[in-house]
Amino acid sequence: MGKYKQFIYNNITFESGVRHSFIVDTGSGESIISRGALKHLCPSATAKPTTTRIYGVTGYLPLMGETILSIHSQDNSCVPIRFLVSQDSPSFLGLMVMRTLGHSLSLHTNELKSDTTEEIQKLVIPCTKNAGGINVPEAVLEVDSEPVFLKRLVLPYGQREGVLNAIDRMEKTDVISRVTSSPWTTPIVVAMKCDARTPRICDDYRLTINPRLRKCAAMTMETEDFMDPLHGCQFFSKIDLADAYLQIPLHPDSRAFTTIKTP
Repeated sequence: MGKYKQFIYNNITFESGVRHSFIVDTGSGESIISRGALKHLCPSATAKPTTTRIYGVTGYLPLMGETILSIHSQDNSCVPIRFLVSQDSPSFLGLMVMRTLGHSLSLHTNELKSDTTEEIQKLVIPCTKNAGGINVPEAVLEVDSEPVFLKRLVLPYGQREGVLNAIDRMEKTDVISRVTSSPWTTPIVVAMKCDARTPRICDDYRLTINPRLRKCAAMTMETEDFMDPLHGCQFFSKIDLADAYLQIPLHPDSRAFTTIKTP
């Protein structure tokens, strides 16, 4: 494992009975195996060309192609899994493969008191499925232009059902509201979330309100101002808001500017 010992690993058994340790990466939909590991584990396996591209914090990861390997699942049956083959990198196990194999990940600590655990659960559990806006002042959009109305973009047939279901959920949770007409209309574009199944509804405002919004200055903290107090800290927490951009409430007078054209 060497320099990668700080990561969480999962031991995977191949059809041949050989085991290999993969770094668990729940933030990736793809799984990666290096060319050297592939040659050692499955000498007869070959890498076929792939159109997939992996971009990380250091740039694009050089890929040799992709291959299909048979792996034992939790019920001991062999499952064909697609791996991207890298020139030289650690082996990563992505979220989709974890789900396919029926693997799960549990983290335990003896440092947390039971009463603290109960308090956190009371705070977190009711919020796991909340949507519809955080408790902040409503955003006001100042637009200096005549309305712009754009036609909708044609979605691939395979995405239509998922997109319509997502729009229906957003309407039921009061994230969006249906209108019969509007002087402003922006088309939607669709990007898939990390599970590769759930569509992310995005509004393409580049040609409508974005260039017509009145600019306003906002003061932000300097990096040193919030990094210095963290010196010496060992534990950190973060908040991950579901559909974060949709959590910001809009003033009623500004909502017409964000009208979208749905399928």
